[in-house]
Amino acid sequence: MNWNRGSLTGLLRKELQLFMKYCGSCHQSGPRNFLAGSTEEVIIGNLKQKAAEHSQRLNWEAPQAGRSPMPPTRAKENAALSAAPEDRQRMRAFLESLR
Repeated sequence: MNWNRGSLTGLLRKELQLFMKYCGSCHQSGPRNFLAGSTEEVIIGNLKQKAAEHSQRLNWEAPQAGRSPMPPTRAKENAALSAAPEDRQRMRAFLESLR
């Protein structure tokens, strides 16, 4: 079961709400579905497995060679996250807390 971004967002902790908002449209399903899960604990476990990589992909100031920043620069989520730098900072801080 996946979290429904529309109806259950209020039940998720604030950090996960940010990931759902900016990453959920691509990463709740498909091959890179680290936001799929039936509980917060499952989703946090998924994020923890690759916390360093996720943090690096959100580090737009120092992108890793050969890796594109996330969300992709052409995605509407990138524009939204660009307009809310404090959200990206909170997401990175949360990922660092998982390491």
